[in-house]
Amino acid sequence: MKQTVICLLALGFLLPAALGKEKKIDPKLKTINTIFLAGKDDLWERDAREALGKVKCLKLAANEESADAVMTVHQTTDNVGNPSTSTPTMKGPVEGGFSNGPPDYMFRTVMDVKVREGDKLKKVWSEKVNLPGSDERKKSGAKRLVESFGEDACSDR
Repeated sequence: MKQTVICLLALGFLLPAALGKEKKIDPKLKTINTIFLAGKDDLWERDAREALGKVKCLKLAANEESADAVMTVHQTTDNVGNPSTSTPTMKGPVEGGFSNGPPDYMFRTVMDVKVREGDKLKKVWSEKVNLPGSDERKKSGAKRLVESFGEDACSDR
């Protein structure tokens, strides 16, 4: 009996850790209704703009001043096949692995969302994704990150 109680207590403490921690979402995300996509209209920003148009609870703002939040997207590449000609090197795990053998390039996309607090912008959401070229061509990192942001910002609305 004593062993059973000890096992159940241990299971109660270990099970949540084994299942992983629930993603913490800043409550300010739920207050965002309009978002401005800052940038130079690069390809990945166009992908993000297209994906944002499909997020039900958000509307694109025409300018930063009229938006509840500002989104930025940055992308770098690394030439995996020829490291001597690589652009900024990326370190860290690669999501998705190599689907069709090693691709020529690895794409790292970083997305930040900031909300206005007085005169300053405060970061409330940030994620990155590393993709081999073969996966980037199927669905860009920018689109994947906008979908993730949309899930976080629009759930329970």
